[in-house]
Amino acid sequence: MPPLMGLPLTCPVVRRVELDGLPPSEVASRLRHLDGLVFFDTAGNRPSNAERPVSVIAARPTELVQGNMGSTEDRRRLREILNAHSQPTTDRGFPLGGLCGWVGYGGEFTFGVFPEMLVHLHDSGEWWEIGRLSEELRDPVGERFDIGAFVAGTTREAYLESVRRVQDWIAAGDIYQVNLSQSYVAPVHGGSLFPLYEQLREATPAPMAAWMSLGGKEVLSSSPELFLKLSGRGIETRPIKGTRPRFPDRDDDLRSAYELQTSSKEIAELVMITDLLRNDLGQVCEFGSVKVAEMLKLETLEQVHHLVSTVIGTLREDVDAIEALAACFPGGSITGAPKKRAMEIIDELETRSRGLYCGALGWLGFNGESQFNIAIRTLVRDGDTLTYDVGGGIVADSDPQKEYEETLHKAAGIKLAIEPLHPMYAGDRCAVASMRDANQLCDRISHPLVGVAVDVFHVWWESDLEAQIRQCAAKQRLFAFHVCEFKPDFDHVLLDRGLPGEGANASKRISDLVHASGFNGPTEVEIFSRKYWSENQHAFLEKIAASCAEL
Repeated sequence: MPPLMGLPLTCPVVRRVELDGLPPSEVASRLRHLDGLVFFDTAGNRPSNAERPVSVIAARPTELVQGNMGSTEDRRRLREILNAHSQPTTDRGFPLGGLCGWVGYGGEFTFGVFPEMLVHLHDSGEWWEIGRLSEELRDPVGERFDIGAFVAGTTREAYLESVRRVQDWIAAGDIYQVNLSQSYVAPVHGGSLFPLYEQLREATPAPMAAWMSLGGKEVLSSSPELFLKLSGRGIETRPIKGTRPRFPDRDDDLRSAYELQTSSKEIAELVMITDLLRNDLGQVCEFGSVKVAEMLKLETLEQVHHLVSTVIGTLREDVDAIEALAACFPGGSITGAPKKRAMEIIDELETRSRGLYCGALGWLGFNGESQFNIAIRTLVRDGDTLTYDVGGGIVADSDPQKEYEETLHKAAGIKLAIEPLHPMYAGDRCAVASMRDANQLCDRISHPLVGVAVDVFHVWWESDLEAQIRQCAAKQRLFAFHVCEFKPDFDHVLLDRGLPGEGANASKRISDLVHASGFNGPTEVEIFSRKYWSENQHAFLEKIAASCAEL
């Protein structure tokens, strides 16, 4: 029988499959034994208005393609591959095979050619398959890995100075806004980091998350931001600026959202970046088709509030997805405005190449369905090195210290994801990691000799901390105030957690809440540093007393 008119001979068989109710993360875990697995994960913390969210799993690439989006020849090679596998444009909203991988901040790319895919539609719960990946599901094999201490690539003083230099350029009229970042690097050994990815998606769930093992790198991303979505000739981008934490109490939560919606800094940043991206899309879209569909919209996710804009357009007939990606790259929300000058300043101020950070993870579908995130909140394993970067937008009225603390706050979620995988929690060992858990445990035990030591190292993230401390004190169960790992400057006692920062409980606030509850007991201090123990002990104890007196 001849092929249907208008359809290529390579048209794939797309069929619905039953996977016994397995969630996408479990399916991806059971396919980890396959070569070149990629997992685009939109299951967690997606906005309520998300259009037909899908998760995509692909494996067994037939080819690995590497190059740079700035190279005409390299883009031609990508186009040849897409043309060779071209499928009819559909309105399914998901790819029928495609090029999956990443583009680094500098335009360097790694894509696998994936004829086989499993696609999960979250609204219906359906699984659709191209190929035979569902026949390869295996029970996941436990793998061990070890991650050493993260070391910041930039000192606090150097970061503050960079912020001030950006503001000097702004004052001179050279720039309006720059996204400035810093990196953390740690040694890593052992097997796959997929268990860490699962912890990361639980600690900081995000609608544009991804995990992949491709091209010699392992990438773990908890990105909340869509860079580009292309369907046929339609194109969309959704820049995010501004983040505020969610709170269990409705009034506190509404107050947090209101603070974000009325923040002149966040509004100014998003307006500038929205205009920049409108101009970017204007380079590749039909005249008059680019529109700001949503402006300064509050988007409420499970853990945070964001401000988001949506810009849409229609690609010109002579522009395909590859050219659109190259023309808009890198994203304006992670560079600045004007983009070209912002990138020059970033190159001058940042001490390390961004690599994959602030690039994009995603796919170019054989059927014209393509999607990429902004690679923020992303860890990259390259050999025995694990790297992640954090940053923020600098404008004229930015407070350098608050900007620095914001980077620490953004780092905290990743570090929090790593902690439960520490060997100290192996087997049946655990820790009570919140005041709420401690109060509930004390209620169950109900014994006068069982109480709580409020440890700043565990309660910094609790949004209802004040209420939990008051409850504990009212029941006469508040036994001690505990400072884990002494540092002379208590404002930075939690630096290895990336705190204090916006939305977190700084150590002084925790101390104030404890003592305001009527507590007048001991302050416990843990000392790990050999340097401190080697000092004159009388002088050292006086230093501890002086620091505690400031709390």
